[in-house]
Amino acid sequence: MYQPYPTSGEQPPEPQRPPIPNSVQTAVKLMYAGAALSFVELVVGLATIGSLKSAIEAAGRRAGKHYTPHQVH
Repeated sequence: MYQPYPTSGEQPPEPQRPPIPNSVQTAVKLMYAGAALSFVELVVGLATIGSLKSAIEAAGRRAGKHYTPHQVH
């Protein structure tokens, strides 16, 4: 009925883990791919933010508008 409580010298056996399903492995790989793409997007966005602000200012001048630094930001 009840298993005896292990004494200090006995270690209970480690339970065996079932194998990871293929669908879970695929989901993990897709999440890593999504994280990598988000990182690339962040790097590209930070690298091009200066030229984007310049393009916004130039487009405003062509349209006869003057944008404040707050509006450009």
